[in-house]
Amino acid sequence: MQSILIIDDDKDICTLVSNFLSKKGFEVATSYNGEEAIASLKKKEFDLVLCDYRLPDTNGVEMIQRIKLIQPGAAIIIITGYSDVKTAIETFKHGANDYVVKP
Repeated sequence: MQSILIIDDDKDICTLVSNFLSKKGFEVATSYNGEEAIASLKKKEFDLVLCDYRLPDTNGVEMIQRIKLIQPGAAIIIITGYSDVKTAIETFKHGANDYVVKP
């Protein structure tokens, strides 16, 4: 079973996405800040990380860098409520696989 880590400080988003992905057969874990996510990444291997760009204790670029050090094979999708081409390009330069704007 493929595993996904959702990192977002919005608990409603985490619940919504987690429930949807669980129903599709994925194993899902959630973290509400960067440090909590890093702890999860050190304990378990994930196939995909969905990471909010703006977290209370860090940002998406820093998280990409930290995730790549711990789990270089994990795919990373940055999710954000703020559409910004410059930020999207920056995340791709640091190794994000995709950049998605929240509806």
